[in-house]
Amino acid sequence: MPDITTLTDDVVEEILEVAPGGYARLGLIPESDPREVLRAVEEVLRLHRRGEDELDGQDLVTLGVVVGDVYVRTLDWEWAELTYGPGATAYAVLDPTAAVGNQPMNWVYDIARNPDREIALASGYDVAAEQRWPPAQPGDAIMLH
Repeated sequence: MPDITTLTDDVVEEILEVAPGGYARLGLIPESDPREVLRAVEEVLRLHRRGEDELDGQDLVTLGVVVGDVYVRTLDWEWAELTYGPGATAYAVLDPTAAVGNQPMNWVYDIARNPDREIALASGYDVAAEQRWPPAQPGDAIMLH
């Protein structure tokens, strides 16, 4: 189980600075239907895998921030930093009890870089929205991706 640190408003604002560019790339706005946003991110990742849309590291971070923003905006999740050991940290979004969450930037990066990885952002959102996750206790921070 990782150590969980809730991010300060300043850090969250810094993370979200790239979100407008991500939504613009998708032709959507933050208030768009969450599944529409996630399906649009999935499509960009499919195009990237086919060589039709080049994504660099910053593009992947930006799309990951959009994914995280969807969870925070629509499911009342929170941004946090997870520490797994010395030097092993990751930004995540967690449900209000910190029982489950995901690391959206790592999730998007892994999908883009691993052609065998399932592209399942929208279905992952459905699992979270319907709270169909494995048994978890508050603070477990089980990742759903």
